[in-house]
Amino acid sequence: MNQRFLNTQGIILKRINYKDADKILTIYTKDAGKISAIAKGIRKINSKRKSHLELLNHVKMHLIKSGDMYIVAQTEVISTNPNIRGNLEKTNLAYYITEIFEKIIVDEDQNDILFKFLQKTLKILNESSDITFVNGFNLKLLKLTGFYSKNKIEHFPNEIKEHFKQLEIMKYEDILNIKPDYMLAKTAHEILKSLTEEILEKSLKVKLFI
Repeated sequence: MNQRFLNTQGIILKRINYKDADKILTIYTKDAGKISAIAKGIRKINSKRKSHLELLNHVKMHLIKSGDMYIVAQTEVISTNPNIRGNLEKTNLAYYITEIFEKIIVDEDQNDILFKFLQKTLKILNESSDITFVNGFNLKLLKLTGFYSKNKIEHFPNEIKEHFKQLEIMKYEDILNIKPDYMLAKTAHEILKSLTEEILEKSLKVKLFI
């Protein structure tokens, strides 16, 4: 998308300090996909937009294209997912989810399905914290992006293959009703993490507290 001005909504995936008072944000937007944007002056104590552009926030925004990046001009918060921010376990799961999403999605590839998928993921996680739900997210994201195929798990035990089949075919919100034993959920996580790192050709930084 090459337009100079962009009115959209987006979810904050990543923030990096830049210069004395700015941050570079990685945002997954509804209308332009994954983009980078500079939030000028956001690290100043009196910045009015500081709370608007926290990680995981869903924000309405006006952006101005400048070179290879955008500049954040105006913001309005849609959702802050407050239950995630106030809970260490939820925060850990959310950071893991957003790291995978941010790394696996290519820049400026607009996709309504992926935007709604990420939005729903954070909404559900805001209400519940569950490693099996995160496993469902991981598998469904790999499938949505074309990286998942059944032949990748053919050599695993039947118990794992049946569990992955459940995660694949069930409605997203219904995954919370699956209650596998701890070792099955942990093994499923380790397999999906390994598959994801193989695709990315790099290790994930966030480690789950499981």
